[in-house]
Amino acid sequence: MVTSAQDVLRRLGDDGIERIDLKVTDLAGRWQSISLEAHHFGEGAFLHGLALDGLLLHPDPATAWIDPFLSPRSLSLIAAVEGPPDGAGRLRHCPRTLATRALALLAGSGLADAARFGTESGYFLFQELTSRADDLGCGCRVAPGGAIPEALHSELGLTLAALGIRARLPLQRAAGPLQHLTLASDDPLRAADALMVSRYVVRNVARRHGWSATFLPRPSLDATCAGLAVHQSLWRVGHPLFAGEGTYGELSQTARWYLGGLLRHGPSLAAFTNPGTNSYRRLGSGPQAPSRLAYARHDSATVVAIPEPDGDPGRRRLVLRQADGLANPYLAFSAILLAGLDGVRHQIDPGPPADREPAHRPGDQPAALPADLGAALAALAADHDYLLVGDVFSRELLDDWIALKHSDVEALEQRPHPLEFVGEASA
Repeated sequence: MVTSAQDVLRRLGDDGIERIDLKVTDLAGRWQSISLEAHHFGEGAFLHGLALDGLLLHPDPATAWIDPFLSPRSLSLIAAVEGPPDGAGRLRHCPRTLATRALALLAGSGLADAARFGTESGYFLFQELTSRADDLGCGCRVAPGGAIPEALHSELGLTLAALGIRARLPLQRAAGPLQHLTLASDDPLRAADALMVSRYVVRNVARRHGWSATFLPRPSLDATCAGLAVHQSLWRVGHPLFAGEGTYGELSQTARWYLGGLLRHGPSLAAFTNPGTNSYRRLGSGPQAPSRLAYARHDSATVVAIPEPDGDPGRRRLVLRQADGLANPYLAFSAILLAGLDGVRHQIDPGPPADREPAHRPGDQPAALPADLGAALAALAADHDYLLVGDVFSRELLDDWIALKHSDVEALEQRPHPLEFVGEASA
């Protein structure tokens, strides 16, 4: 990836670019592409924005890449968007601009001046993946297929590297359909950019090889699920703020307070980290699913994992494991950061780790994430003040998000399920 407007404009001629593809993230976390001829794109697009289709687009030159999946030869850029104040639709809000506000809040908070977020994504590769949902009904079919082709695995790594994405793939291809992709840490905005690009690359490389990729948390009846682990830490003037000595996980007091914020706001965070109805099929998939509002070093059921100290203070971090691949990373990372900062600001004690707390009495239910999307949206409606700090989130966005997600719940509830037909036919 290039780093300046001048680099981008120079490449238009040097690399024979014919079209510019501007990728704008909508509220749901999907890219909406707006394309134009390269000769219509100039320095003014970076200085003043680009007015198209009633929108004002602000492309980020640091995100430019020659897109290997578009023809004719195209340069893609991620852009922020401004719509009319009374606009409607999924581009009424700009998630990327919201993430920029979250970073500005962090820089002026006095608590830290930087955050580092890294991700581990799970996703599935299927030889057959078809779905249909229309007025006549809905249905889907997934078929794992055989071994993942080596050529697919190799092209995925090479393409990510060519686009400047610092990614790590497992050295050995996974035997089953579940795959993993690790992205290097960066500030939350750049980490979200990298995650969006990597999802785009995974889907398109798979398609080239006749396979289908999905980041759906639980796409089949099999208990195998895919999540999104978010590694995070705070810094000030280049100094890691999460590093402590002689404490559980060698965590500092700042890290513990940050952790307290993640746990306190975990149920409302789920509306952003787990925003799909399918998200809760993963969280409810069994006792090992990361749904317990607690933290530990060796307990896969807790929403926060504490990595074993390795002697490097710069690697001391918290890992939030509840998220999944349906999350809009700009919204989810911003909400996670604000929850953690709220914990530091109000010195929220996270309590003892799960592997040191007293045993629960029979019948006691440990605190857990919501059981479904409807409950997560109710939690967000009741607990969102921490998101409004610094005007990072707005009440209008939260209202629109809750309405959008409620429509997803209603659409699923109103459609007959294939199993209902199976039950009726056998009666």
